[in-house]
Amino acid sequence: MLSSAFALYRCIYPYFIINITIITITITITITITITITVSITTKFPCLHGLLSRIHVLSLSQRLMMLPMLMESSRCLEDEIVESPAEVDMALIFGLGFPPFRGGIFRWADEEGLERLAAASEKYVELSQLYKPTEQILGMVSKGEVFHPIGG
Repeated sequence: MLSSAFALYRCIYPYFIINITIITITITITITITITITVSITTKFPCLHGLLSRIHVLSLSQRLMMLPMLMESSRCLEDEIVESPAEVDMALIFGLGFPPFRGGIFRWADEEGLERLAAASEKYVELSQLYKPTEQILGMVSKGEVFHPIGG
């Protein structure tokens, strides 16, 4: 398991080393703004707290950074560089510093919704083929599957 996680780390690392600082700054700014807006709205309108806590909004910068990472990770899984989504998630958390509270790229994708992420990704294919959804993700969307099924 450790060797396949290291192989994934070597596979993905060159693509994202330049952007890691940008991701960290973007995520910090986005989280700060989101928390500030949510707190101010829910203070004035407490009845909206439950609704706002369930809304997942991806900013443009998050889409442009996270979607290629998801697609490349999926390709590594398809090409059997790694054995399971859990290995990819652990490699990204410990190797690249992916936010541990997100649980890794595949856990994040499950929470955001694969169907929505695949649709968002298809909008950016003209920018780069890195955004093209993989066959694995398209198949999972059509079957309604997730990377980390509950209880599995």
